[in-house]
Amino acid sequence: MLVNNVGRSAGLSVSCLVFTVSLFSAAWANDVLYDKRFKRLKENASAGDARAQYKLGLCYMKGENVKVDLDQAARWFKKAAVQGNIKAAHRLGSSYYNKRNYAQAFKWFSKAAKKQHPVAQYYLAMMYKDGKGTRRDSGYALLWANRAKNNGIQRAQKLIRSIQKSAKKKPGIKKKDSGELAKKDTKPKDIEKIRTTLLSAKWNTPNHVVESKIMESLRTCIKGAKKLRCKSGRIKTENKNYSADFLVESILYDFKPSGKFRVRYRTNYVFVLPADPDDPNPNYFIPSMGPEKEKTLECSLVSSKRIKCLTKDRKTIVYSKK
Repeated sequence: MLVNNVGRSAGLSVSCLVFTVSLFSAAWANDVLYDKRFKRLKENASAGDARAQYKLGLCYMKGENVKVDLDQAARWFKKAAVQGNIKAAHRLGSSYYNKRNYAQAFKWFSKAAKKQHPVAQYYLAMMYKDGKGTRRDSGYALLWANRAKNNGIQRAQKLIRSIQKSAKKKPGIKKKDSGELAKKDTKPKDIEKIRTTLLSAKWNTPNHVVESKIMESLRTCIKGAKKLRCKSGRIKTENKNYSADFLVESILYDFKPSGKFRVRYRTNYVFVLPADPDDPNPNYFIPSMGPEKEKTLECSLVSSKRIKCLTKDRKTIVYSKK
């Protein structure tokens, strides 16, 4: 009985060892295969194969078999795009767009859009709408937005409505607001005390990423006679659809002796990179570069340690002193 058990244990150990060696061999073989494929891809790309150049650009962009290098990615996308690869032209346009080189972005988005690339058509419409890389032209913006919609870009419908509603209006915070006008019953000393309390403390609110940055950035505000202009530091965000960097820009104004004041704020995206391995999925929200639509808050300094704000749809946000 003992001999049989020993025999079985020995057999089991040998089986496990063989299985482990097999797994290691398979993994090693896969690594060798991937290395060979990547080497062959580079050789084909260097030989002038446009499709290989585009795929090599994707490798550098995503960090597949090589470290992420966006400059190298753009280099190979450009080589492929020059040869007429439409996906590469779109990728190259996106690369320039994220670098704020709007003239080059417009050039390559145009080439891809004219060859029926739907996402490029969508971005071209936005560039005509915002006047980035070209003159602002609502007619061309609508033309390309409609083509993007007809080619399956669902988000283009929202863009069409936006173009129709705000054609030729410059994005940004309005310069004048009736709430900013000085009132006869204003008590300058009381208002200055409120502003000093806001500026001297560190404020925090849970579960409100964008709104929290409004009060967190108060220490860097530019102090005017009747309002405070504030801008947060660069904020990074990432999810399954995209990674992005943005700023939160705000104006605090219409201060009252009672402690009440108003806030106008917006997010301003300075970098956006879709996470899709080939083309961004237009049915998922991916923010556009530049400022988003302005939002407002009605706030009150309840105490030296607490601020209470209401959003436009009457939701409450409470800030506490850190």
